[in-house]
Amino acid sequence: MSRVGGMRLLVIATAALALALAGCTPGSAPASAPTPPIPITHPHAQLTCPDVPTVHFDEDPADVVAVHRCTADFHDVQGVLNRVQYVDDLRGDPAGLLAAYATPNEAPTLDGCHADQADPLILWLDLDSGETIAVYAPLDACGKPQADAADAYAAADFYRVLVAREVAED
Repeated sequence: MSRVGGMRLLVIATAALALALAGCTPGSAPASAPTPPIPITHPHAQLTCPDVPTVHFDEDPADVVAVHRCTADFHDVQGVLNRVQYVDDLRGDPAGLLAAYATPNEAPTLDGCHADQADPLILWLDLDSGETIAVYAPLDACGKPQADAADAYAAADFYRVLVAREVAED
């Protein structure tokens, strides 16, 4: 191998290592639909946010009668790990939020993406047909929520309607 070829290989290897150490790896959008970071498992929370596969929002916004956000985290209560689940309902007009969620997913990239996992910002929508669907925020090229959808999610006026606790399984 020539000295120039060896230097190019060293530069490429160094750049790849730097990207890996920075948390960037070649990647693309996930092959399957996003899921909640912590599954919603409490029976009372599942009445509003059932365990259904997430989909891209392709419905008619006029068919949406309610919007819910269900999240969960873990708390240690006197040495016992509890999964705490929250159900929040959207107050006000959902038009802006639904418009942001209706944006198409971007085409997956083959370029480097940060390897961190982003919250897919899942919403549960009650439709006038009586069906409840779970929708994820539209994905960017790296499989993370697009900025406009994340901004609409953060700005939405949700209010808490349920806190449900259960002992977390080991």
